[in-house]
Amino acid sequence: MQRGSLKKGKKQPCYKVRSLTA
Repeated sequence: MQRGSLKKGKKQPCYKVRSLTA
């Protein structure tokens, strides 16, 4: 969860990035 947040979700919340990456 936090990995994707740091990769693509630098500005976006981790939950949003998780939805896009999932």
